[in-house]
Amino acid sequence: EALNYIESDLQDLKEDKAIIQQQCYGLWGMEKYDECIAKVNEKVGQDPDLNYYLSLCYFSKKEYQKALDAINKVVDNKTVISYKKYYLKGKILFALNGLAEGKIAFENCIKENKKHLEAYIELAQKYLERNNFNMAFKMMNEGNKQIDEDIENCLSQAKNIVKKSTTLYKSDEFHVSLALSKSSAYVFCRKWKSK
Repeated sequence: EALNYIESDLQDLKEDKAIIQQQCYGLWGMEKYDECIAKVNEKVGQDPDLNYYLSLCYFSKKEYQKALDAINKVVDNKTVISYKKYYLKGKILFALNGLAEGKIAFENCIKENKKHLEAYIELAQKYLERNNFNMAFKMMNEGNKQIDEDIENCLSQAKNIVKKSTTLYKSDEFHVSLALSKSSAYVFCRKWKSK
């Protein structure tokens, strides 16, 4: 009985953390930075990963040193996906002119999630600012390879759905049209990219 009570409390705590994180993200998204900061400061003792939202708010307010201090407190675990942490840290460091450290953070972001196109773009822009056109091109080329893989995967999935859907039911019509619209969007992206 005591074990069930403890497990119930732990489950409630996990749900509370998720709710608080969603509230913080919502406040940040509505640009209510001070409210979000107050919420995090009130609850951060229960969940150190709330510092991620604190960092988002300080970054949005252009208080970069506070943003960096907060992101450095985030514990790597399942509640804050590490590539998001690295991406935000890279943006903060670039804002603070910590170019070498920012580059490392973006490279770590890409290691964690090769499809995070924004990280490639951030790196390419910094290389362009430094007139390092070869590295800027390399970053954009690597990012474009990820887009190409996504395009090919989407087209392949759309073709498979169409092949399997010889007898269409209403729900299948929706999935086929969804897949075809996705593939059309990717084809448009491919054509645009090649210009």
